[in-house]
Amino acid sequence: MRTFLGLLVLIAGLGGLGYWAMTTHAARIEAEIMDTAAALDGPGLTIVVSGRDVTVAGVVQDAEALSTLRRQLEQIDGVREVRLVDVSLLPVASPFEIRLSLSDSGLLQAEGVLPSDEVRAAFDSVMGNPLDGLPLAAGAPDEAWGDVLIQTAEAVPLIEGGAAVLSDQTLTLSGQVRLPEDHAAVIDALGPLPEGYVLVDEIDVLDDGTPFRLTASVQDGAVTALGKVPATLNDAAILDFFDRGDAALDAARIAPPDGWQDVALAGAEALSALIEGELALEGQALTLTGSGSPD
Repeated sequence: MRTFLGLLVLIAGLGGLGYWAMTTHAARIEAEIMDTAAALDGPGLTIVVSGRDVTVAGVVQDAEALSTLRRQLEQIDGVREVRLVDVSLLPVASPFEIRLSLSDSGLLQAEGVLPSDEVRAAFDSVMGNPLDGLPLAAGAPDEAWGDVLIQTAEAVPLIEGGAAVLSDQTLTLSGQVRLPEDHAAVIDALGPLPEGYVLVDEIDVLDDGTPFRLTASVQDGAVTALGKVPATLNDAAILDFFDRGDAALDAARIAPPDGWQDVALAGAEALSALIEGELALEGQALTLTGSGSPD
C-alpha cells in the first residue's frame, strides 16, 4: 500500500513539474514574441500577443506595407498564427499635395494630406504649430517628401503673403519680397531640394535693390530727367518747374528713404533756376552743378 501511494506522489510531482515547465516555457515564448512584435508596432496600429498567436488591428500605409508587416510577424520565432482584425489601408492621394499659407496672425496654416504621424510630429517640433486637422494618406512619392515639407515651412514665413504648394515632387513658392537679398534669404532658408524635386519660383521681387536716383539736365529752360523715384513722384511733378522738357522716371514699388522725395523736388526747383546745369541725386547724395544769373 505504501508503495502504491509513493508511486502516486511521484507521478503527481512529475506531472506538476511538467505543467510548471510547460507554463513557464509558454510564458517565455509569449514574452519573446511580444518583444519582437513591439518593434514592428507603429502609429495607428495595435499588435496584441496571446500565447503564440498575434492579432493586428488598425491602419497601415498601403497593401505592400501590410504584406510586409504580416511577413515579418510570421517570421518571428515561435509564432503560430497571425490574425488581421479590422485592418484598413490609408486612402491614396494623387497628386500627393499640401498647401501652406500664412494666417493674418503670421502662423502657418495648411490644407492637404500628410504621409505619416512622424511627419506631423516633426512639423510641430520645428514650427510649433500642429497640423492635427490634416488626414493621413498613401501615395507620397518618396520618404524625402516630409523633409521637403519641413524645409518649405521654414522658408514661407520669410515671404510677404507667402504661400507654397508641394505637389508630388514639385514645390511652388509664391508671394513677394522687397529686395533681391530678401529673395536670396528665402532660397537659403529652403535649402537644397532632394534629387528629383523641382522648385517653381513665383516669388515677386518688388525692387532691383539699386538706390533711388534722379538725374536731370537743363539748357535754356528745357529739362531732361531720368531716374528711379517713388511712385508718388511722377513726371509732371518734375517738369512743372521748367518751361518744357521730357522725363522718363521709373516708379519704384517700395518706399524711399525718409525725406528723399522732398529733397528731389527741392533739387529740381534749384536746377530750374540755372541757365544750364545738371542735378544728380542718388541715395542720400545730391550734386548740383551749372551756371546761372547772379540772382
